[in-house]
Amino acid sequence: MNWFLGLSFKKKLQIGCYTLVVVYSAAMLLLIFESSLSPILGFVFLAVMAGLSYPFIRWLERALTEPINDISRAALSISKGDFSQKIHIRSDDALGELGTAFNRMTEKLRELLQEMGRASKHVFDSSRDIYFKNEKMKTVLEEASVAAGELAAGANQISEEISGVSSATKDIEQRVTKYTESTREMNSRARQMMALVNKG
Repeated sequence: MNWFLGLSFKKKLQIGCYTLVVVYSAAMLLLIFESSLSPILGFVFLAVMAGLSYPFIRWLERALTEPINDISRAALSISKGDFSQKIHIRSDDALGELGTAFNRMTEKLRELLQEMGRASKHVFDSSRDIYFKNEKMKTVLEEASVAAGELAAGANQISEEISGVSSATKDIEQRVTKYTESTREMNSRARQMMALVNKG
């Protein structure tokens, strides 16, 4: 029985349907042989049953497996980064629920990735602004340092002001470092999220 469980859905469906055709045909043949009807009629009936069952079984197989194939194709597209895929299954059973849940999951993933992208851009922009402000502060500090050398009389007062500015600069540099680390962490999380999406 394990060999049957290992078969694909398509093969299981075909085996089940053809088994039913064989059983009903055998029962009909027995009835014909037991009755006064001609055995040729039984074989004609068997041939007609076999001929009609093949297209019906193929149609039934396509009708049952097409929604699963649609979900599989959409999942493959999403794993490649195409979040525009939608599943269109119009049934009131487990496959319909699976299609609806799949569409919701895809929408949530798309929203999450967009939100992470916006947050990452915001952190990057903030870091860049702080960096430029820090560069301006360094320029001002350098100019103040040159002026301090030229102004010997007010050196003591200027040196105290520069010390305060230096402390503020260190504070800004620490913030820039923190924003940079936050940006790296956001990028790392985005890569992890994309890896999870690619794994399916």
